[in-house]
Amino acid sequence: MKTISLKSQAILSKIGISLYKKRECSNLNDAKEIVLHKRDNILALLPKELNNHTNDEINLFNSIMQTMTSNDPTISELKALHTAGFNINTYYKKRKELHPIKAVISFGIKVDPLATYIQAPFLESLINDPSQKRPLWQEIQKFLSK
Repeated sequence: MKTISLKSQAILSKIGISLYKKRECSNLNDAKEIVLHKRDNILALLPKELNNHTNDEINLFNSIMQTMTSNDPTISELKALHTAGFNINTYYKKRKELHPIKAVISFGIKVDPLATYIQAPFLESLINDPSQKRPLWQEIQKFLSK
């Protein structure tokens, strides 16, 4: 890296040209809040709180989760900061209230998966394009057959 002389630096600063600009931390800029919705021993990752979804999306989510949980599940929700390198394994180990988890189903959020991980499209995508439901149901069936 080449540097300029002190005299050149002084001249440039006098006329208002900065030599350096602050770098922004890209991980923090890309960070988004996600919701960890746990029912029994199934953890669902959502881009926003369940009650901020449309009624159709909530009904679809409930029907998907009912196929994998009991009729009267224990429900809890947590929020987490999701960055590019979000690792669900590490987060899971730190948060005891998430234990035990049998599977993770992620609705449109890309994460480093646990052993049993189902990647689903966003709920809105499932509503808008019903053809995406079939592959999701097939993944859930594979999970249930284990």
